Amino acid sequence: MANRDIILRMHQLLDAYEAGEMSPEQVEKSVQFHMEALERLPYKRIKEADSLCHRLVTVHMLMGEEEFISPEEVRDVLKQFRAFLSALPS
Repeated sequence: MANRDIILRMHQLLDAYEAGEMSPEQVEKSVQFHMEALERLPYKRIKEADSLCHRLVTVHMLMGEEEFISPEEVRDVLKQFRAFLSALPS
């Protein structure tokens, strides 16, 4: 699979998260899998994606039985994530 197809799939994962179709943990696992599939990608970039995934998971937390979501932080992380994906070599 070409890098551009993998990057497109990661954009679709973020869209599915925003639509409430995936949990942040599911996005994290899927993005990590896809990042490792990219060709000619420095390890540093993979670690950047890990950091963004971690931020997405931490802004969407469960506190006991109650869910806490910081919508502003989620939007910020998603915006940064999309910019990061757009900057990856396709």
